[in-house]
Amino acid sequence: DYPLMSLKYLLLGFFLFSFFVMGAAGINAFLGSPYNQVADVKMLLFFVNIGGLGAIILIGLAVGSVFIRGFWCRYWCPYGALLGMVSWASPFKIMRNPQTCIDCDKCDKACPSRLPVATKLQIVSVECTGCMECESACPIKDCIKLTTGRRWTLDTKKLAWAVTGIFFAFVLTAKLTGHWQTNVTDEAYRYHLQRLESPEYGHPRR
Repeated sequence: DYPLMSLKYLLLGFFLFSFFVMGAAGINAFLGSPYNQVADVKMLLFFVNIGGLGAIILIGLAVGSVFIRGFWCRYWCPYGALLGMVSWASPFKIMRNPQTCIDCDKCDKACPSRLPVATKLQIVSVECTGCMECESACPIKDCIKLTTGRRWTLDTKKLAWAVTGIFFAFVLTAKLTGHWQTNVTDEAYRYHLQRLESPEYGHPRR
């Protein structure tokens, strides 16, 4: 299990290294490149004209998910690895109160990362994303909490509202300041789309 879980961290390292090598100028050039301007069409064409390797990978992920819960997230997702590392570095940790715990093991069953919450006083693991599923499953009030220990504790509902509010605040700010407005004209979009559908790009017109 551990060797397979390391794959998503290797993928995360690859992406971070690529961004570092590209630099700010390279990333900005890529964002304005014809490829990125029609990235949504490229993704559509991937599924419409999927190749043998792509089909094998998708089938493998589907089959793996039948036998292992969260197969993609557990072994391959670099974003999941990033969330786990951020959670690991956070001062807030999942803590269990052994004095009020009734050993029902519901927290273990609810944990998507399959961490041994029921036998630990504190979860310190890069596999813990702070999702608080264990806290929600626990039948005893305040037995499991996301806390720094003595001073601060995060309430599940308040945390959910805070995260939602921050998300929409960022989206609204980005839209009002024009940062989420595309600079790709309809003419440029159609031009790049026609090139993607041309025979020399491997996607003949239908």
